[in-house]
Amino acid sequence: MQHEVNIIVAVSEALKFRKNHPSALSDEILAHINPIVREERNQDIKLAMIVGTSRALDFLDKHPTSGDKQALQYVMASLPDILQTASSD
Repeated sequence: MQHEVNIIVAVSEALKFRKNHPSALSDEILAHINPIVREERNQDIKLAMIVGTSRALDFLDKHPTSGDKQALQYVMASLPDILQTASSD
């Protein structure tokens, strides 16, 4: 359960940064959450944080009228798949 919370925290922080910096590129957003990702010891969860953030940003690109809440809900619904993707390496 704690791992899922850590993923959501990273995604939430990325969405907050994107909201405050609307012209930020994906690389800049991912660089912003890098300190949060580094704090995590589990390599699979680190990857899941990045995958979750990427999915949230992709969701918002594909659905420009959606807000951060919908993007976060999308990531939360996708958590099992995100965790499986991250641990499949």
